Amino acid sequence: MDNLKKLVNLGFGAWSLTCEKIEQAADELIKRGKINCEEKKKYVDELIGKIEDQKKEIENKIQSIVSETVKKFKYAKQEEIDFLKAEVEKLKQQITDIKKAQQKDN
Repeated sequence: MDNLKKLVNLGFGAWSLTCEKIEQAADELIKRGKINCEEKKKYVDELIGKIEDQKKEIENKIQSIVSETVKKFKYAKQEEIDFLKAEVEKLKQQITDIKKAQQKDN
């Protein structure tokens, strides 16, 4: 799990650097006269939009891989655990009731 956290943090760091680089590239294009200040926002927004789309696609792929990996380990789902806890509580109550009935009979 620590490796996953490191990967996510690395992704956020890369995202910050990417945004900075896009801004720098846009400023460089303005200096060269390739775009003007008004076009910069559109240029930056367009590139960031494309990167966000790619980021979402990667996140979906990672989620799919993680889900498939978890399924292979056959961990119990929370609903299953909750169901079993409830069943144990019912059994405990039945045992208590049986003990009380036996004490009355004696």
